[in-house]
Amino acid sequence: MAGILTVFGFDIPHGIVWLVFIFVILATFIAMWIGNPLIRYNYENEKLNGDYRYSLIRVRDHAESVAFYNGEKHEYDQLSDRFKAIIRNRWRIARQSVCLSGFNDMFTNGIKLFPIILQAPRLFAGQIKIGDIQQTVQAFARLQNALSFFRMFYNKFTAYRARLERLYGFLLSTEEQHSAQQPEISEVSDGIALECKAAAAFARIGGSFCTAEA
Repeated sequence: MAGILTVFGFDIPHGIVWLVFIFVILATFIAMWIGNPLIRYNYENEKLNGDYRYSLIRVRDHAESVAFYNGEKHEYDQLSDRFKAIIRNRWRIARQSVCLSGFNDMFTNGIKLFPIILQAPRLFAGQIKIGDIQQTVQAFARLQNALSFFRMFYNKFTAYRARLERLYGFLLSTEEQHSAQQPEISEVSDGIALECKAAAAFARIGGSFCTAEA
């Protein structure tokens, strides 16, 4: 049913099947190129929303200090700027998502004509019938849908990647803070003994007096 496809004088058995693979792979790379900025935009969305929530909590916890120093306008301006940054980034995400979805829909609907165009010469030559073309279109659509999973869900993959990068950044910062809080321990040679004596005057303030003897 797929027949032989002749390209530049070369006969390719089951040519329609190979064309499906070529078209889907090409469309996947184009979709990745169009949707690649969404990774950065989604990461910025996570970051901006986190900063905005932190600013709201900070203002709530220090409401008395803000009111005492008449800092309402300053805090309002900061919160407004952060919220406007979120809106601008959301518009970027929306525009890029529309471009990606538009390309995917255009490709998915346009590629349905290829099996009809490719099988038309064989139909006119009497090699196949109308029913064979219908079967070719159905098989073509099923194979195309199965191979287009990554392309159709690339938008969601970019959001997942942005969240994972955000969480990974939190883990790194937590580990760095934990390492910075660890006290440094230095080794003392065997020939030196440390004798620590706590004085009463220093004990009340948490101090200690240490002498070293060789």
